[in-house]
Amino acid sequence: MTRVAIPSFPTFSFGSSLIFHSQRMSAVVHALTDIVTPRPAVLIPVADGTEEIELAALSTVLAEGGVRLTLASVKLDPDPPDRFVKLMHGLEIQTDTLLEHCVNKDYDAIILVGGEGTDTLAESKLVLEFIRYQQHTGRLFGASGTAPTDVFLHHGIVEGPITCAPSVAKQAGELYRSDAVVLSGKCITSQGPATALLFGLEILKVLRGDVVVKQVMETMVLNKF
Repeated sequence: MTRVAIPSFPTFSFGSSLIFHSQRMSAVVHALTDIVTPRPAVLIPVADGTEEIELAALSTVLAEGGVRLTLASVKLDPDPPDRFVKLMHGLEIQTDTLLEHCVNKDYDAIILVGGEGTDTLAESKLVLEFIRYQQHTGRLFGASGTAPTDVFLHHGIVEGPITCAPSVAKQAGELYRSDAVVLSGKCITSQGPATALLFGLEILKVLRGDVVVKQVMETMVLNKF
């Protein structure tokens, strides 16, 4: 049998080199795509005690929909600054950045997630500044679970109808609606873990439209329910 020597081309070699070049090419394609058709940017401040399912479901839907998602840790007294957050049921994650590093950046939407971490979100002056900036500039902002009452109502940020975790519905009084998701102007709210996927889809609908929502539903097999 004749053996044929196959020349080696480093740029197209298999293994780690090929993966490396593929990753670089993918990054270039994404960068060029963002220039032509910028993807909406969404910021999710995350504190210790944030509810896992709400965060995971919301993040997954938005990421599947092509959103540029940033998870930013919120610490009232960060010493030293820490990107690690321990969620409500003990899961520890590393966020993308610190909330302080997101200052002077524009976001198409800023969303707060419920859980025991809403106390921290409500006490954070920086979180409130971000939310009020969204409100004053006519951009989307929202919250789920106990965050609509603990943050938005507590600080007088919203005046229109909202929904929230049923356990704190009485705090919302006449503003409360029992719908899974409520969009009132530029404020969008949801009830909690069980409505998190729908919450993400409604946010995606506002940011990217029905076509993208349909694609995400098909990809995540949500159109079967």
